[in-house]
Amino acid sequence: MKHKLSPLFLVPLGITAGLLFFGCLSSNTDSGTTADRVGSGGSAANPVKAAVFLPDESRTLAVYVVGKMGNEKASGQSLYAEGMYVPQGTAAYFPTRFSFVGKERKLQFLGDISYRIMAKAELRSDVLVYTVQASGSAKESGIGYRYTVSFPRSALGPENAEAVQPATYALERGARMSNRQSGTVRLESLRFDEGSSMFKAVTVVVPD
Repeated sequence: MKHKLSPLFLVPLGITAGLLFFGCLSSNTDSGTTADRVGSGGSAANPVKAAVFLPDESRTLAVYVVGKMGNEKASGQSLYAEGMYVPQGTAAYFPTRFSFVGKERKLQFLGDISYRIMAKAELRSDVLVYTVQASGSAKESGIGYRYTVSFPRSALGPENAEAVQPATYALERGARMSNRQSGTVRLESLRFDEGSSMFKAVTVVVPD
């Protein structure tokens, strides 16, 4: 079944939105994470050309879901993840507006995206990966800069409770590493290593 996101959806970071908690790191701690910074803000060493995403060009993406899915029944867990987390994780691969004003931090996902779940696999009891085929219409406004972020599964929250999702976590981390207050950020890639229980994300930030 092919799904289409609503025109626009906004995620205020660090608050509870319905049953879904979109948390993030506090601004003064890096506990439990490591980050490989490429350059600094607008002077990053490896600039990336502005990307253009066309609706007739589909991509196969890895969308990771972690933590308790919100329902003790397996079917309920799957529906919860596929209705709440998978759309967000898919949208993270497209330019996502961010803004950091004081203590207020927001991600504004683009909504002109269609996706289809192709497969699902359990990597461990609290980590699922969905293979998603997605397409969308978006264009970055200028040169971007890559920031690589690595973090353990444990940094996202406990195994048996609601957790911060890795895509949201990586987006905010990459955006903060750019030292910019606003712009767009997207995932270029996201991978999970089962042996080390580490996530590694490559993000692209286009500052305003």
